Amino acid sequence: MESERDKPAPEACPRCGSAAVVPIMYGLPGPDLTAAAERGEVELGGCLVPVPWKWSCPECGYKWPLPPEALESDLVRAALAVAYEVHGDQERKGDGSEYISHPIEVAHMLHEQGLGDTVVAAGLLHDVVEDSDWTVDGVDNRFGGDVSALVDAMTEDKRVEEYMRRKAIHRAKVEEAGMPAAPIYAADKLANLRALRAAYREQGEAVGRHFNAPLDDKVENWRSDVEMLTALDREMPFVADLEIELLQLRADRLAQRGDS
Repeated sequence: MESERDKPAPEACPRCGSAAVVPIMYGLPGPDLTAAAERGEVELGGCLVPVPWKWSCPECGYKWPLPPEALESDLVRAALAVAYEVHGDQERKGDGSEYISHPIEVAHMLHEQGLGDTVVAAGLLHDVVEDSDWTVDGVDNRFGGDVSALVDAMTEDKRVEEYMRRKAIHRAKVEEAGMPAAPIYAADKLANLRALRAAYREQGEAVGRHFNAPLDDKVENWRSDVEMLTALDREMPFVADLEIELLQLRADRLAQRGDS
């Protein structure tokens, strides 16, 4: 598995814009890693479990993908621990990313929009019922009714086997739940679409082999998601970005296929 040190650093800190971004390395460091830390090439994160951050900005002290201030919440820290419990050992997704990276990315997006600890915690937990033995009642017992209601809204009915029908039912469920479930849904879709576009740039149309539905069906489903979210609130966080990503994916596919 590729280590964080081997991955390209983000171009800039999302808080201050500095390009002086370094990876955070966890565990007991050896001599090489200690020397790299002394040169300012990495930051040593100790033996924290679960691992909350991947990147650090030496200029302003910001760490992400989950900012330090988000983890001041007992609720968010507990949700992060459960997310690692459920997703930390799962195999990589079809686009090559780790499963645990997805709920953390969604939670980061929600936190940056100022949507509050309950929504951030639900973002971390939004796939746990689908991907594990956790139930909505279990989430309710551990995290309370506000979080469990959002997780319930984010949970598809896996008993519906046909992909497009299952997605339509879930979309209607989110539409009925409204705010603040809808921004979690939008963040989830945006994170997935960005990951797919990154994989598409490397694999082209072959990327569709890794997913549970044809790429055309996934694109059509995202279009329907945008329509539903726009009808709820065009100014909702992530909706405009989701529209842009869809247009860019269309352009990517046209370029790949040589269409005009």
